Amino acid sequence: MTEVDLVGCWQIGKGVFTWCYLPLELVSKFAILRRYAGFSVPKSLGASGVLSVLTLIALPLPLLVFRHDWIAVLLFGTLNAAALDAILLKITHTQSLLGRLLMLTAVDFACLILAGYPTLRYILRHPPVA
Repeated sequence: MTEVDLVGCWQIGKGVFTWCYLPLELVSKFAILRRYAGFSVPKSLGASGVLSVLTLIALPLPLLVFRHDWIAVLLFGTLNAAALDAILLKITHTQSLLGRLLMLTAVDFACLILAGYPTLRYILRHPPVA
């Protein structure tokens, strides 16, 4: 099986990924924080915005360790997002932390998959040049 340099793919597709991931993450986190965590509208907007941007910053970090293993990058990217969600829920003293954390982690994973598909299509149409 051919090894693919994920760092090179990230350099090509990070713009597409950002434009696909950020709206998905903002809307889904806002809805969950508003509905299930009981946050007010301004607090939900602020928390979802901060979480989305921090997740987007932390997402490429696993690429430094796992340059050729896309499954590990996906799992550790989801774990990074889950850690940020756990910090938010712990700071806000939200009740039933585990259930909401699992829900937010599932949403993070779904957002990664949904944003990853158009990114993959873009990378396949614009392959890296050696």
